[in-house]
Amino acid sequence: MLNKILTIAIPTFNRPEKVLHRLKELVDQCTEDVEILIVDNASEIHVEEFIGRQDPEIQKKAKFHRNRFNIGLAANICRCYEVAEGEWVWTLGDDDVVCCNAVDIILRTIERYQVRNIDGINFSTGIHTYATDHVCATLLEYCESLKCKEAFSNALFLSSCVFKSSMFQSHLRLGYMYAYSAAPHIAVPIQRVSQGGTFVQSTEKIVEWEHPPEGQQWNRMSVAISLPTLMYLQDCSSQLSSLEDGVLMHAPAEMSPITALKRIFSVGLRSPRFWKFYYISLLPSVSGLKQVRCCIYALLSSLADSSKLFRSIGCFFCKWIDRDTLDSSAGADRI
Repeated sequence: MLNKILTIAIPTFNRPEKVLHRLKELVDQCTEDVEILIVDNASEIHVEEFIGRQDPEIQKKAKFHRNRFNIGLAANICRCYEVAEGEWVWTLGDDDVVCCNAVDIILRTIERYQVRNIDGINFSTGIHTYATDHVCATLLEYCESLKCKEAFSNALFLSSCVFKSSMFQSHLRLGYMYAYSAAPHIAVPIQRVSQGGTFVQSTEKIVEWEHPPEGQQWNRMSVAISLPTLMYLQDCSSQLSSLEDGVLMHAPAEMSPITALKRIFSVGLRSPRFWKFYYISLLPSVSGLKQVRCCIYALLSSLADSSKLFRSIGCFFCKWIDRDTLDSSAGADRI
């Protein structure tokens, strides 16, 4: 039974010092209607024991859940919603600095939109600031609001998201399925708003975003390959094209023409539609000849996606090319 208004859930792995910093920022902000939950993804250093040794009083003010095995970052986001007891859940990254009035802002925003029966809130950050508070009530409206790269990146930024727990739990199966996308916290709202859900984009900030240090950034190729899978959400694909400009936060370097053609047309690899979004996403990150190539590859992918005849011709051409010329990165797509 839900007995809290808000759960502040911090998914973490091997960074107990950062968790302690977050707890010190949060404990004085919390009321009896707010709980702090640490979801330890089987860290090598037991987070609860570490906090207890460093500050026993702070340890008593938080709840701890420890996974038996490391289930990955994105799946651990979903795990937060399994064990949280609050009506609302704020998933807070362990390395994001909390604003001094963050909890008050969240509670006031929830109360303000209570009559609208909203399903979630995306707050502004240093990545992107919304010009005005905006309520998205249709899928097209929601997707259009995330059309630019910065707005999409802000929605992808975990610590800017606060969702109603019952909403996320009702789509938890989808969340785990889209853990591969690196963004279950985007997949679930998209699916929900397509079914009549309502989400708020707020001008207020609850965390201070800082650029992650070298070595702690997301793997660019992993993100580039995985995020376009959002375009295949059931009953949503016809309207998700508006996310093309913002679907990727990062993108890896350009690839050779032969490799690109084989990726677009070869049967058994990813679909032409996938590569269409992939090359579109690369455009802001490259320039000169590479940008021209991206445009050509995106056009070829779009034609292959829309025309069976064109795709058949492309497949025939790829079979004609010596398959031994496939580079190692193309082979990796089969894994």
